[in-house]
Amino acid sequence: YNAEPMTPPNFKDVIEKLGVDKKEAMPVYNLLLGEKELVKVKEELYFAAPAVEELKARTREWFKTHDDLDPAGFKELSGGLSRKYIIALLEFFDKERFTSRVGDKRQLRGKQERA
Repeated sequence: YNAEPMTPPNFKDVIEKLGVDKKEAMPVYNLLLGEKELVKVKEELYFAAPAVEELKARTREWFKTHDDLDPAGFKELSGGLSRKYIIALLEFFDKERFTSRVGDKRQLRGKQERA
């Protein structure tokens, strides 16, 4: 996950490469989640925690000069992530109450973050 932080491998590919099944892998994933080394963005899509924090920082910067954020804007600020990751991350940010969805765009939650 740290090797390609912005394009993490699929969970199934990781466990296949390691030669373990989901039941064997989940205790390790749960430990990494508990230690805040990994972030579960959606089912079977995990990111290294520093990558998510970097994207949050870039998003905060975006909102210093923009009122809202759409998938194309997120692609720009993320350095060209594919739609697969963009949509999952935007939905994750909404779920975490970092952003809120308004139509097909996002707004940053919390006025203190927009200074």
